[in-house]
Amino acid sequence: MDAPSYDDQAHAYDARVGLGIPVCQAIAVHIRQLCGPGVIAEWGCGTGEIGVQLGAPYVGLDRSAAMLDVFRQRSPDADLRLADGNEPWPLEDRSVAAVFGSRSLHLMNPDHLAEECRRVQVADGWVLIGRVQRDRDSLRDRMRRRMQGLLKEFGYQPRDGRSRGRRLFEVLGLDAETTRVVSWPVSHSPGKALAAWADKPGLAGILPDPSHKALILHALADEFGDSDASESSVEWYTVAAARWKANP
Repeated sequence: MDAPSYDDQAHAYDARVGLGIPVCQAIAVHIRQLCGPGVIAEWGCGTGEIGVQLGAPYVGLDRSAAMLDVFRQRSPDADLRLADGNEPWPLEDRSVAAVFGSRSLHLMNPDHLAEECRRVQVADGWVLIGRVQRDRDSLRDRMRRRMQGLLKEFGYQPRDGRSRGRRLFEVLGLDAETTRVVSWPVSHSPGKALAAWADKPGLAGILPDPSHKALILHALADEFGDSDASESSVEWYTVAAARWKANP
């Protein structure tokens, strides 16, 4: 159950799940207000939607060369490094003021993240985790939970960013404070959600057998009815942040 590659998704990624400039600007302002002008290192920086708004000093890490290529189109001078967040980071000891990850924690080993956070951060550094959240009654969240349940029925273990976030702060011995930074209205239909999942190589951060994936998507289409029936709801972006006064 290796994590899926994002190379094939890079040029369509923002169109499929991008947050948009106003949302990313609000996130960046919040993070800079917390962390100040020091170096921010972002693991899983992807196409740079948020990273480019954070400005320098900044360094972005991602294991997908294609995602970094899109980032460079946005910001040719950005300090970007091809690196897997689950491997040793190409950063010097005590070289960054904040470590930030957005929407990629489900792909990461929290114990390794904790080890690297301790190593690369200055004594009063920040650890920040960003997430998109939805009301549990929203169509997209109901479909997501059912999709994860079907994966489990086929014997897979979906990756869960929420539990990994709790584990990261637990290992670091930090108490995080979560802030809802910005919210926005959305409209989803079963067909739109299924099409987005069909275009991905994996589901829930794993790579199921293609035949199993097809059966799961078919089951979801049957269960959630009219593919064009649209439901409106609100999504929001939260940042869980914690700071230490001295590295453990």
